[in-house]
Amino acid sequence: EVDGLKSEKGDALDWVEELYAAADAREAKMATLTEERDEVREKLSAAERELARTQERSADDREDGAAIDGVRSDLKEEMSRIYAERNEVKVEMAALVADLARRDDLIESLASERDEMRRKVDDAAAERRDLEEFAAGLRREKAELRERLDE
Repeated sequence: EVDGLKSEKGDALDWVEELYAAADAREAKMATLTEERDEVREKLSAAERELARTQERSADDREDGAAIDGVRSDLKEEMSRIYAERNEVKVEMAALVADLARRDDLIESLASERDEMRRKVDDAAAERRDLEEFAAGLRREKAELRERLDE
């Protein structure tokens, strides 16, 4: 009976050792799970912080996007104004070029008229010289005729 009790005691001790081993295994597993849980919580916390930053950036991006849209709108208006001014300048330039061409034609026409007038003046001066020479010749003849009459 003592042997039976010793055997039961040995079985009980084995069983207690198994319980302690199982408890140790469970504690180790709990420690591992706790560590994994803490890592997951840290990752979750990091993800939440990143999400918050992303949301802040998204809000900032929306604000920046609105600002960029405003700048784009201002740029489009400015470009439209510049194109309109450029077109006005082109029209003015075309008008000035046409006016310059008309003035060049007028200057050329006036130069031709001036040259024609100079030719006429030169012709008139030559004709006057011829007439003065003719008149001088007539005066000489008149003087000669008077001298002959007086003789």
